[in-house]
Amino acid sequence: MLTLILENYQAILSGFKITLFIFFTTVIFWILCWVLFAYISINNKRVKTIIDLVYIIFISIPVIVLLFWFHYPLQIILNITISPIITTIVTLSIINILGIYKIIYKKIKYIKEKYSNFSSIIGINTKNIRKKIEYPLLFRKSIDEVLSYQINILHMTLFASLISVNDIFRVAHQINASTYKSIEIYTLIGIIFLLISLSINLLIIYLKKKYNYDYSG
Repeated sequence: MLTLILENYQAILSGFKITLFIFFTTVIFWILCWVLFAYISINNKRVKTIIDLVYIIFISIPVIVLLFWFHYPLQIILNITISPIITTIVTLSIINILGIYKIIYKKIKYIKEKYSNFSSIIGINTKNIRKKIEYPLLFRKSIDEVLSYQINILHMTLFASLISVNDIFRVAHQINASTYKSIEIYTLIGIIFLLISLSINLLIIYLKKKYNYDYSG
């Protein structure tokens, strides 16, 4: 395996950078949207109904089908051309938003019911309630589930190779086609994703210990 890595390290590194770019762009770019949608839906039942409907539609369709549909039919219908990497980021971002929305919504609802009403009784205004109570509690009670969901998003980036994104999985296919060393190259891909996923899981464990989570909610 070491020989394979040394002979193809530039291609592997290039594909790895693209995979990380897709992943981090999908994660970081939409963080505020998750919280925003959750807060809006708490106070607006019509918005909640619309978001819930979109959520049901998206989770009912396989990710790979969504990716192909955004990549080809939708662009033909709209008469536009978007690069495969942008298509992947947009598709995964929508999936990420909807998935995290469900997590955040439940946590916000729980926090409001358990803490915010009490705070308003003792005279804390709405701004301070959100700043000093809701936001910190929301972070503490949701960060583990949010990070766990990002592991799923990381794994979904592999589908990008199917619409010609030169990510690490597509690079692996290309290396395998020229070397016929499928065991070595796909084992390497597995190890890379394992290390990233383990890192996220270790972060989750650390945050759980740091904040001493109360799982009653």
